[in-house]
Amino acid sequence: MAGLRLTLAEIDAMNDEEFEYALCDLLVRDGWTARRVGGQKDQAADVIGHDRQRGRIIVQAKHTHVQGKVGSSVMYQVKENRPTGPRR
Repeated sequence: MAGLRLTLAEIDAMNDEEFEYALCDLLVRDGWTARRVGGQKDQAADVIGHDRQRGRIIVQAKHTHVQGKVGSSVMYQVKENRPTGPRR
């Protein structure tokens, strides 16, 4: 896993689920414990990573093409679904 590298062409060829797993794999490559949780009712979390020193990261993945745009509504969804207060 340490040598995991993805080209833009490989990423472009992925479907949404493969893209989420790739993000999870990249976190693991970089020393995080990570799992994919995406799907319907995922509360805006597609990948959750944890590291003892760095804490927790929640990834909302949007797989689109170079000219594609992700609307600001996605950010509001993430904000609305995040837990209140610090959690470890």
